[in-house]
Amino acid sequence: MNCIRGISSVVRLLSLISVLAAVCILWSGCQTFPRGEQIEQLDGDEYPSIEQLHTYYGMCLAAWRVRDEWRDTDWELDYFSHAHTNTLALAVRDGDTLHLIFRSSQAPEHPIDTKINALYRLEPLFFADNTCFKGHRGMQMKYEGIYEEVHRRVREFPGDRITIVGHSAGGMVGILAFFDLYHAYPDHDIRAVTFAPPRVLNQKAADALQDAEHRIIRVVMGRDIIASIPPAFLGYRHVGRLIRMGERPWWKPFSVTDHYPGQQDELERLYEKTQ
Repeated sequence: MNCIRGISSVVRLLSLISVLAAVCILWSGCQTFPRGEQIEQLDGDEYPSIEQLHTYYGMCLAAWRVRDEWRDTDWELDYFSHAHTNTLALAVRDGDTLHLIFRSSQAPEHPIDTKINALYRLEPLFFADNTCFKGHRGMQMKYEGIYEEVHRRVREFPGDRITIVGHSAGGMVGILAFFDLYHAYPDHDIRAVTFAPPRVLNQKAADALQDAEHRIIRVVMGRDIIASIPPAFLGYRHVGRLIRMGERPWWKPFSVTDHYPGQQDELERLYEKTQ
């Protein structure tokens, strides 16, 4: 009887260890551990200013739906879309820069985006020759739907400065667009500013952007859990330089409101401090 009790205790202990190991694996896959650089401490021309980040986020808001104008700007709003994948993008010429902005996901309210977000299998990038470069299947469908329109606007733009902007899933599509345009137009100055994008590329594709890390900015608020999916153990990797904003208390492992409206509210607060 004592022997049976001993075996039972060992089994329970092993079960507990297995559960803890699974939790650790999930945690390591879902959390974004790098400390990054604090938004209030950024300095130098290599980073966008608070005012610029506020403007870029405003572009993300302008891309949410088709509008005739955006607040007090004089931007010409050039929208293009793909209905089958519920994709909306916006081109804005501001000075000597063409901005390409991609709308974030409308899930769970929109059934198409809900379905597309769940297509998280990594597949070869449809625009790349190397089949080792892979990305989120659903986000590739979105980018493929507007691929020709993106390239047409780049070809028609008289300058060579392109800045890609996107929040959340819009940032995922933006990273795909950056990968595409960065390699397709080597003489252009291609940049990307993304707000809380989930992972979208595999390790091989991320490695192919190592020499462009300084061109990609990834802004994450607090404990935003959306910016930490899909988990790394599925093969996904982040790209770009991480800029952190807001607090990350130890007792708060993750947050959904840090994704929205937390990030927008914090950017508004920081912007008002600069005025």
